Amino acid sequence: MLAGFAVVLGGVLGFHRLVPNWPGRLGSLIESFLPWGGVLVVVLLVVALVRRSAVALVALLLPVGVWVDTFGGLLVPGEESGGRELVVVQHNVSDENRDPGGTARALADSGADLVALEELVDPQVTAYEKALAADYPHHVVRGTVGLWSKHPLSGEQVVDIKPRSVEEGWSRG
Repeated sequence: MLAGFAVVLGGVLGFHRLVPNWPGRLGSLIESFLPWGGVLVVVLLVVALVRRSAVALVALLLPVGVWVDTFGGLLVPGEESGGRELVVVQHNVSDENRDPGGTARALADSGADLVALEELVDPQVTAYEKALAADYPHHVVRGTVGLWSKHPLSGEQVVDIKPRSVEEGWSRG
């Protein structure tokens, strides 16, 4: 029986992506607790040792191997990172912001490669454009959302995220 639990646990750990997400989001639930499968392995190991079950100990090699393959690399120090590739800062600037220039300077001081602003309103857009122009020469504003980038932007387009209950004319970029 213990060996059976070990094999089932190894199967769930190894083939968790094949578990359907229904009923009740079972697949997502299993993936959420997947790292904790290691605790179940330890519990099964203790029970197998107490019961002196050689078959269960051999069967435990399966879930141990799968768990170590999946999560073991996270337990040892890895290589030094090669540095950052892209840093993004996002901020809801509020349509009631009384100091858009100061807000823009604070965001630019973060050193981010891309600045995403939400809740932009027409009178403030110019202030943000002026304050961010030196550090972020590439920008696009759609609706109440703006992106300022140190790198060229291409293929910008509006994404329709409007809820069905909201009338036409509502745009959030």
